[in-house]
Amino acid sequence: MSQQRTYGLPALSVASRDHESVTLCQICLLKSKRKKSSYFCLTCSMPLCMMCQEQHKVTEVTSSHQIALKKQQENHPKLCSVHKFANIQYYCDTCFKMICVNCTMIEHKGHTVTPMNKKYEQCQEIIKATRDEINTGISSVASSIQDVEDLNKMIEATREEVKVDINAKVVALQQKIKQQQAQLLRSLNHYFDGKMDALSKRMEVLVRRKDDMAKLREATTRDIPMTSEEVFISHVMQLDSQVKRVVMGSQLPVDDIAGMTFVMTNNEELGRLEEKPGGLEQRRTVKASSFKRSSPSAKRQSGSKSVSALSEFSSGNRKKNGLHSSVGALEGRKWRKVRITHSFKLSNHIEKLVGLALLPNGKLLLADALSPGIIICDKSGKYQQRIMADEVPCPSGLTVNQNGHIVVSFNKTVKTFKLGGAKMSQISAPSTPSALAVDEQGNLFVNDPKSRTVTKFGVDGKVNGTFSTVTKEGSAEASVMGVGCNTVALSYSPRDFGHCVRTFSYSGQLMNIHGLSSACRGVLVDSTGNLIMAAGGLFFASGLGSEEAVGMICVDRAGKPFKVDAHGLAFAANGHLCTLHSNPVSKRSEVLFLQLGN
Repeated sequence: MSQQRTYGLPALSVASRDHESVTLCQICLLKSKRKKSSYFCLTCSMPLCMMCQEQHKVTEVTSSHQIALKKQQENHPKLCSVHKFANIQYYCDTCFKMICVNCTMIEHKGHTVTPMNKKYEQCQEIIKATRDEINTGISSVASSIQDVEDLNKMIEATREEVKVDINAKVVALQQKIKQQQAQLLRSLNHYFDGKMDALSKRMEVLVRRKDDMAKLREATTRDIPMTSEEVFISHVMQLDSQVKRVVMGSQLPVDDIAGMTFVMTNNEELGRLEEKPGGLEQRRTVKASSFKRSSPSAKRQSGSKSVSALSEFSSGNRKKNGLHSSVGALEGRKWRKVRITHSFKLSNHIEKLVGLALLPNGKLLLADALSPGIIICDKSGKYQQRIMADEVPCPSGLTVNQNGHIVVSFNKTVKTFKLGGAKMSQISAPSTPSALAVDEQGNLFVNDPKSRTVTKFGVDGKVNGTFSTVTKEGSAEASVMGVGCNTVALSYSPRDFGHCVRTFSYSGQLMNIHGLSSACRGVLVDSTGNLIMAAGGLFFASGLGSEEAVGMICVDRAGKPFKVDAHGLAFAANGHLCTLHSNPVSKRSEVLFLQLGN
């Protein structure tokens, strides 16, 4: 086996060469001599023997070098990690490493290097600039904290004012209700007193007729004298006429016994809380003088930052239950129209959507039962990626909890993941859940299609209740679920009672049944119990009663009618909806953002 040679020296192992570079005289090594070094040249970073250090002193080029004993060199600054005998004298700005003079001529030749003393001065300037930046940041954060405290005070003040208004409204309505109650009771008593008088008179008539019929019955039992046929016939016909008159007159007309019913007109309400755009900001302008700043600089900085903080507070983009940023968007209104404001096509076609949800940062999550993992994309659609393909082989349900974590079901389990894929928690289920949903309080609802039950888990992960979805109308496997306003909405497509969405209370009581013409593949429940359903098109149903679901008109950005084939629904920011549309022409899945209107 041939030996490699370097600079005329025998080939040695790396450890042996490193040891020799520190213990042996480097000049002697160049002459193929192995002499132990006793001295060290601090100028050229080279170990020297006694003879070579004498020659080093008298040589014209090296006569000015500083030579020290080897023991003194041990207290010298840190040695180079590559050239063990050389001191660190430079910093490579290209590689971000501390190097020696030998590195500048070999490994780092041509790189941008800076002497250590100058780099030290530069670092001092960096520290100073960083300190100034941190101080500025602290002042900015302190100003923002003051803004938040001011907002908190204004919110509390506004809360008390609105509470007083609500109480005043309640008192006024209570007085009005009491007046209406008294009037209704007076009308009720007057009406039924008249009915009772009429019935009393009718009773007297009936008693007299009963006595008359008793006398007639007695007359029919007595022997009629047979003086002649004419007398007998005349007597019988007269008796029959009297009987018919008495019997027919004993029947009460229906109008005489018709009653009264109480009809709820539902034309009075206490009212509702609505977010008035700019209302809180105007209140802030009026009452800003009552909140004193700690410094003039804080006053100057509060102008732009307070508007920014207020806008963030009132825009409806707050992190609440993860995806429930606009859960109250439908409150108190009957929506009949939606307009497409934004759309983009997915690079992957969704074969069977089992979950659609939005993260607090606005990114969209989609789960396909026939593809592993979760698809994540931004609102523009330019960023699309499949994540957690190994952790989630075949998803059956998807939602986002109040902390912005991803909750997904598969293979008889429900797991919670951080966005990066780290598992947070796991829940075992008797069978693979078909739907997941999170309400305004952060409770997780899991639908078990096999046992026909819905289980509610609290924010602590513990079971808070389970109810059966089996009713007297029948039972079937629910495929889609939405929750909100103490309401659980489940969609069914059974053969025996048709496509429909049933709503249950949290205790499991059946509330309403909304019939549909096709299978429902997405349902949302707002803060008042109103429903929006994706069943081919979009349908609206009020949560106030059992009225039929009404089809919603969809138009594109130009205002032209658009036939949407909706799969899945989710609340987006600023009162918008998000759905997945299956394009019949391109056979590609398309994400639509819809604005609600009337």
